[in-house]
Amino acid sequence: MKKGHLSFRMKITSGFTAILLLFIVGLCINVIGMNRISTMMELSNGANRMVKEMFQARGYEKDYLIYKKAEFVKGLNQSIINLHRLITDIKSKTEYKALFSEVAEINNLV
Repeated sequence: MKKGHLSFRMKITSGFTAILLLFIVGLCINVIGMNRISTMMELSNGANRMVKEMFQARGYEKDYLIYKKAEFVKGLNQSIINLHRLITDIKSKTEYKALFSEVAEINNLV
């Protein structure tokens, strides 16, 4: 069919349909981008919690070396358990192989 032979109603309908399809495609692209950003934010949050737990474990270690009290050993052991949990959690959420190898190296250190 030629464009000139379409009725005004069909031209308007096809125009709105094209605009609606472009809107839906743009919306899908934005949703995919937001999911990627959300995943990266969750991984960043997990990494920050892991760093905090490492510093806390280091603090328990330092306190034990200074004061020689058993409570600091218990705190250190709990921090190591928490680190293993965080690493497992991050591994389960990691889809990117490069990030997974970095997390595996950290797990081997702990």
